[in-house]
Amino acid sequence: MVTSAIDVLVSETLERAKHFKKNLSQKFEIASLTLNSKIPFKALSLREVLLHRFADQSEVAALAMESRNPVSAATLTRGCMETLARIYEENVAMERCLKDKDLDRLDGFLMNRMFGARDKGSEWEQASNILGAIDKMEKLGVPFRRNYDRLSELAHPNYAGGLGAYQRIDKKEFTLHFGEPKTMEPSLKMVGHLLIGTQSAFEHFYNASEMPIRKLNECFEDGSLKHG
Repeated sequence: MVTSAIDVLVSETLERAKHFKKNLSQKFEIASLTLNSKIPFKALSLREVLLHRFADQSEVAALAMESRNPVSAATLTRGCMETLARIYEENVAMERCLKDKDLDRLDGFLMNRMFGARDKGSEWEQASNILGAIDKMEKLGVPFRRNYDRLSELAHPNYAGGLGAYQRIDKKEFTLHFGEPKTMEPSLKMVGHLLIGTQSAFEHFYNASEMPIRKLNECFEDGSLKHG
C-alpha cells in the first residue's frame, strides 16, 4: 500500500494530538500553591485551560485532516494558532513580571485573558483582540501572521475556502467537478504542515511556562514579591 504525503501528515498530527490528550491534567491541589497571592493560581489555571482547549482543537483538526476536509481542518488549525498565541503571551507576561515586579499588570493580564468577553452586553470586561497576540508571535522570527491569514482564507467562504478547495474545471470534457481528492491536496498539505508546527510550538511554550509559574509561587512564598 502506497502511503501518500497527506497520510504521513495525518499520522503525525494524530500522534501529536493523542499526546496532548494523554497528558491533560484533571485537577490540581489549590493548597499546593502559595496562599500569599492568587496570581500563581490564576497563571496555572490559565495554563491548564489553554492545554485543554488546544488538545480539543488539535485532535479534531487532525481528524478533519484524516477525513480530507480541508476547510474544517484549516478553521480548527487557525484556532490552534490562536491558543498557541495565548500561551506565548502568558509566558511573556510572567517573565516580564519577574523582571519588573509589576504585579498589577500581570494580574490584570491574567484576569482579562481568563474572564474577558467580546460581547459588549457581557458582565465581563472587554476581551483582548486575539490578533494582537497573533502579531506578537512575529517577534519569534516566523511568519506567524502570514500563516494565520492563509488559514483564514480557507476558513472563510472566499476563493480558497470555496472554489479553490472544492471545485475543478475540466476544460477538455467541459465539465465541473466537485470535492475531488486531488483538488483538495494542496490545501490539506498546507494545513497539515501548519498544524504540526503549531502543535510543536504549543508543547514548547506549555512546558516553558512551568518555570515562571514556579518562580512566581516561590517569590510570593519567601516574601520577595508581595501583592497588595
